[in-house]
Amino acid sequence: SVATATGSNDITYSLKDGYNLPAGLSLNKHGRITGTATEIGEVTFVIIASAYRYTSCEAEFTIIITSKRLQYEGTTIICYVNTSLLESVALATGSKNISYALKEDDNLPDGLSLNSQGEISGMPITLEEVTFTVIASAEGFDDAEAEFKIIINPLREMTFEGAVLKKAYIGKTYSDTVATAVAEDTITYALKEGSELPTGLSLNSNGNISGMPEQQGTDIYYQINFTIVASSYGYENAEAEFAINVSQLSELGFEGGMLSEG
Repeated sequence: SVATATGSNDITYSLKDGYNLPAGLSLNKHGRITGTATEIGEVTFVIIASAYRYTSCEAEFTIIITSKRLQYEGTTIICYVNTSLLESVALATGSKNISYALKEDDNLPDGLSLNSQGEISGMPITLEEVTFTVIASAEGFDDAEAEFKIIINPLREMTFEGAVLKKAYIGKTYSDTVATAVAEDTITYALKEGSELPTGLSLNSNGNISGMPEQQGTDIYYQINFTIVASSYGYENAEAEFAINVSQLSELGFEGGMLSEG
């Protein structure tokens, strides 16, 4: 509204001859400017305020028309060869419904793809650095571009050594750990295919072995050897050999008798 004149309750407004509003906009006599601007730019114009028994007066106004712009900045993504990747480039702001696409003639590393939600997924298969541009789009906004880089590194080596774990006894609760691998990220543990723990024991992903060992056939003492696989993002899987010795509890000798007085 340009209805800022004072001094009367019945003021009308009009555009001074020789001046124009931005394309797509119009002024009514009550001083309201409405419409949809169709061109970017800055337009200055003069409005005449008129009222019965008052001298008309003029005032200068300026309308600055800009486009709606998304804010979008790129970043660097670090990943590892032959390792699944799920990373988002959906970093644009300014609208709720933003879609993403690769700029024409740009490419992601082999094995990776980008969906319209801005998720990059897949498994990179080549050691390389690739720079690419992603376009963010939203209805009513100018497209925004951001440059990203993906660096694909070789898998790192993990240190993992096996051991003979503490002795287990048949029918007695047991707990020990194989979580001895060393890496910078979270490590998970699993039995190698074909390996088995003593009957009654189980391994969780944190490397803890727990349970209650059971007798194996007629054996009162036996040893189980098994292989554990340690896994962590960005590392080659590492294997280590462990062993658990299982035996029966020994029986205590204990006999009652006559106790003397005093």
